[in-house]
Amino acid sequence: MNFCPRLSKYDGMSALKAEYEKSKNIKIAQILYNETRDSKYLDEIISRVGNAGESPESVHALIGCVSSPERNDALYKIYVDSDNRAIRSAVVTWILREKGIIDNPNSLGWINNPEKRELFKKLMSDDKEVRAESSRVSIRT
Repeated sequence: MNFCPRLSKYDGMSALKAEYEKSKNIKIAQILYNETRDSKYLDEIISRVGNAGESPESVHALIGCVSSPERNDALYKIYVDSDNRAIRSAVVTWILREKGIIDNPNSLGWINNPEKRELFKKLMSDDKEVRAESSRVSIRT
């Protein structure tokens, strides 16, 4: 049996939107935001980051969203304010990739570069004031 004719008439976006309305799944919100750029999905992800105490799932969904000023501001706020080193590490890695300092965050080859390694250490500071200064000076420029 050939299913292609039926599938060509299937409206996947409508199905995703309906599933999102039922489940409020954060990964579906990420997909819908990336496809539609509808800020309601981004707003939902950002609110989940704050309400869930910066759960890794919600932070990674935010990192996976298409770049926008709202998304970037939310990630910088997480970077400065988070006490969770694992969350900060994910955001710092995103910052380094966004700035073109590292190409592939899954490759640890950049750690062999002393300058990049020192920058990473500086950005990973436990001192919020140092992180806030880093975000104003080196990260956002």
